[in-house]
Amino acid sequence: MAGPELQLLIALVATFGLLVGIRRLLVLRRSRRVIETGLKAVDLFAPILRGGDILITGDEGAGSIVLGSELAYRLMNLPARHHHVLYYLDDASYDIDERVQELDEVLPALTHRYIVPVVTADHVQQHLSDVRRGSDTMIFAASMNTRFLEIFQESIRQVREDAPGAGSVTSFSVTDSIVPTTYDVTIQSSKVIAEAGIYPAIDPQRSASSASKHSSFRGKRLRVARSAGKAVTEVISSLYAGALNDATWIYNSDADRRPACQALCFMSQAYFVAEIYTGKTGAYIPVKQTVDSFETILSENMKGTAAKAFRYRNKLPTV
Repeated sequence: MAGPELQLLIALVATFGLLVGIRRLLVLRRSRRVIETGLKAVDLFAPILRGGDILITGDEGAGSIVLGSELAYRLMNLPARHHHVLYYLDDASYDIDERVQELDEVLPALTHRYIVPVVTADHVQQHLSDVRRGSDTMIFAASMNTRFLEIFQESIRQVREDAPGAGSVTSFSVTDSIVPTTYDVTIQSSKVIAEAGIYPAIDPQRSASSASKHSSFRGKRLRVARSAGKAVTEVISSLYAGALNDATWIYNSDADRRPACQALCFMSQAYFVAEIYTGKTGAYIPVKQTVDSFETILSENMKGTAAKAFRYRNKLPTV
């Protein structure tokens, strides 16, 4: 081949490679965008990445299983974008009948629910074919068995490697036990917070998300998240049963420390899936409103207001 023709061929190959690289980068950026759930504590302290692996865990009795159901509901019904949800239950769970009944009650629109001894890649690929191609799919697996969840994660990884477009699959491992595996997002609940009547009982110190590196999580949102997390962690360290109703507790009696407790209380939010039990109506809170509210609390402009007045409020109480 002549010199000029060879140079042209090399240039074409290089251009094609560059275009492929750009396309992959754009797909990666799209697949890793942050999903806004409208749940204040999640969006602030452990934002969910599309196409990532999320662990929902925590102390026994801290509400991890219910939080998993709540996130499934929200993702199925987000105002801006609905997602398909597949939900796997471990048939070896001692309370499997109770779990099935609970899901039927709180997620009646969940048509893709499966009770299995193990989640295989074949299971996932078969069930993905039942939902619309090219759509975002959220796959949940709930179990107290670490091995069940490990196999689930292995299957998800295999599906992403083998199936075209599976990068939009986001996985959620739901458990009440700590699973020693690497996840993109860890949402960990604390029994101490739950016993204070704060749900979701998310512990900012033990929760984490690689979304903190995402462009949408920089600037004010990241700054407020860190400040609020530090303040709430400080309160948790001295929290005890009945503390929020104890006027002598330092986070109630000391006005300078009260904003940290206000931030803890403002984390609480009514669940859609619990409406039939609590009578409290769920709501989607825009991220901007969440960030602005926590920033206002931490500015100490409302420190004259009792901390418990911030519980289960979608908006800040009127001063």
